[in-house]
Amino acid sequence: MIGAARTQLPGLRFRLRGAVETHHDTMRFSWALGPDADTDVAGGTDVVVLDGGRMRQIIGFIDFAPAAS
Repeated sequence: MIGAARTQLPGLRFRLRGAVETHHDTMRFSWALGPDADTDVAGGTDVVVLDGGRMRQIIGFIDFAPAAS
């Protein structure tokens, strides 16, 4: 999934926004996407359900992004 995003969005990088929060088998983190740490063009929050330390399910929310044209 990340590889596909890198191919479709050359020059942009993902970065973590804030801390990764965990509770039992679930974790939540927010991310930003932009050309550098000062210019975010999109961002979101992902919730991950773990199963034996492996990602079983990822639920992603887009918090902000450019408007579709």
